[in-house]
Amino acid sequence: SDAPPGGPPPTRDGRPLPTHEKETDPHRLAQRRKEISYGKNTLGYERYVRLVPPERRRREHPRTPDPTNKYSKRQFDGLIRAWRRRLHEWDPPKDEPGAAVLPAVA
Repeated sequence: SDAPPGGPPPTRDGRPLPTHEKETDPHRLAQRRKEISYGKNTLGYERYVRLVPPERRRREHPRTPDPTNKYSKRQFDGLIRAWRRRLHEWDPPKDEPGAAVLPAVA
């Protein structure tokens, strides 16, 4: 196999392949959970979980990265960055603070 040391190669679109290995470093796990908590403490996340019940969530919806999967720091940071960008699609509209307008779904 031509897989580089330290993990599987990324897919064509740059996302890391799913791995069954689990992260065991307590400091790294704590840092990852902290990054996830920042995302969950946003208006976009709050609005998303209020408007889209778990049974209606689809592939194109934001999915919280799993902090226990084995990823390099750079891979995990990329997952967090993409997740946070997706959450911004659920930010409340600026012109109508109380409006419950869903973002366009492709």
